[in-house]
Amino acid sequence: TTWVFNFLTPEAPEGRSLLFFLMVCCLGLSIAIPTAYSGERALAFAVFFVAMEVGRSLFTAVVMHDRADPGYNDRRRQTFVRITAWKVMTGILWLLGGAASREETRLLLWPVALGVDYCAPAHGFWLPWLGQSFPEDWDVIGAHMAERCALFILICLGESIMTVGQIVTSMPVPLSRKQVLAVSTCFANLVALWWTYFRFSHGQVAHAIETSSNPGFIARQAFTYGHIPIVVGIVLTAVSMRYVLELDDFADYSFRTKTFSIIGGPFTHLAGTLFFRSVVSHKIMAPHVAGLAALATLYGLCWSSAFPVESVLVVAFVVAAVMFLVAAWEFHYEQHHVRVHTAKAVIARRVGQLRQLSARVLLPRRSRTSSSSSGRGASPPDDDDDDDNDNGESLPLSSTRVSARVLAEDR
Repeated sequence: TTWVFNFLTPEAPEGRSLLFFLMVCCLGLSIAIPTAYSGERALAFAVFFVAMEVGRSLFTAVVMHDRADPGYNDRRRQTFVRITAWKVMTGILWLLGGAASREETRLLLWPVALGVDYCAPAHGFWLPWLGQSFPEDWDVIGAHMAERCALFILICLGESIMTVGQIVTSMPVPLSRKQVLAVSTCFANLVALWWTYFRFSHGQVAHAIETSSNPGFIARQAFTYGHIPIVVGIVLTAVSMRYVLELDDFADYSFRTKTFSIIGGPFTHLAGTLFFRSVVSHKIMAPHVAGLAALATLYGLCWSSAFPVESVLVVAFVVAAVMFLVAAWEFHYEQHHVRVHTAKAVIARRVGQLRQLSARVLLPRRSRTSSSSSGRGASPPDDDDDDDNDNGESLPLSSTRVSARVLAEDR
């Protein structure tokens, strides 16, 4: 939907009609999701999902066909025709999984359909009779993409906080010290996820996309693929909160199983953030790499039973500490680079000023020297020429003093 509304306007009648249709489909999905995998409403879930996916791309292709500017909009229309064809093919898998009577069949078909949906953009939605689309055909709006994806991440984090609140309301009051510490640790983990993602200014993302020679490629890598592990990490972290708060429903789960989501959630989120940042800024962030190494080491200790305390609360506390250290290190890392960049800019400006000053000082002297030599020919200089040379040689001395003063101010 975010990609579609790079080309459609929500204020226009066709944009509002599409949004209304998508809202109806989302309402049906929200009703069917709780029992979709168990089979009770699996077919309803598949019908609403396929209707949303196929209807969105088909509607956009029709709107593109009716618009003016046939040259560029025709390439867009062909792209959405390809997308519609791919959505129809994967929709068959979704519907077959929803109609299957066995849960194992559903768990086989739906992941395959989801994988095909996410692999298709990487291949340009290639079709035998239409070829493929290229990222150059996607003239996206960087600010729009960055804002919508950031809002989606914010909604995911907000839902996770509400999950913590719902769990706390089911606990007997007053809460024990251990329960208060567990709730605080869960909240700290969510704050750390928020900090590591929103620390990177999305104005920089929008600027990188809009100034790139291939904005469609950067948007596809950063938003279509880069945000998948970020969202998965938030979901895993939300699941791990139930382990940290030690609900009775998960008392039989092993320590390894619990630590997998407690550590795996922030690890996946951090890996996605690292990929997202590297695509946009073309830099590998050292704090993220160090954080991933620390979390991997922590999970290795928990898996090998070498962790000193077999407590999910202690593990969650260590994970939160690692994530906060990564965020703080990243802040210091970026501030250092800002200072270095500013210092380089100041030095470059001062060097330019010194060059201009040297040119102003030396140019009159050279002109006087050339004029005197052309007027007197090869005759030896007289006393007046010596005086002129003495006066001329005093100018470079003054420029040297000015240069020393400018350098002293820079220091």
